[in-house]
Formats: sequence, structure tokens, C-alpha cells
Amino acid sequence: MPIHINIDSGNLNDSKIAINMLSTNNIYIDNHCLLGDCGYDSVQFKNILASKNCKYIIPINKKNKYDDQMKLISENTNDTIKKLVSIKKIQNIKSKQTMRKANKDAKIQGI
Repeated sequence: MPIHINIDSGNLNDSKIAINMLSTNNIYIDNHCLLGDCGYDSVQFKNILASKNCKYIIPINKKNKYDDQMKLISENTNDTIKKLVSIKKIQNIKSKQTMRKANKDAKIQGI
């Protein structure tokens, strides 16, 4: 659920808008998790989130220049997200298969 909405021009960097939004509004983000696209990938923005004890899931922006350690951390985070999404998809498929089998068994038993 969104905690704040900001409408701005399309040619501004997302992270700059978010930094401004967090510094000018009384937005409580402690112990929350921010999910953003690669437009939010900036060291300054991530430092602000970390200082507010806010976790984040932001893929690396290939246009940004990072040292090798930072790239490795971001790539590992992206891989973890992909794995979690895959696991959820598998769980959904298995759940649907279980429901179909239960419905089929119920029809056979005349329930």
C-alpha cells in the first residue's frame, strides 16, 4: 500500500524525487521495505533508506558506476529476488494442481 504519492515531470531521476520527498515530508519508513525499479538506484538514496532502517529491493542500474564489490552485492540481491519469485510461482502451480485433483476426486465420489 502506498504511503505517499508524488507527481512530477517525467524527465527527473526517480531517486532525486524520492530523496526530496523523504526530506520534505514527514514519511515514516522505519522497518519497512521499499520496492523500486532501477531508477531508484543511487548510493545517496540507499544511504538515506539505510539510515532510516528501511530495507530496499532495487535492481542495479547499469548506467551507474559501482566498484566490483557493490556490483556483486546488487547482482546477488537481484538473483535472490528472482529465486523468490520462481519459488512463489512453483507454489502457485502446485496449489492449483492440488485444487484440481481435489475437485476431480470430489466429482468421482459424487460430492
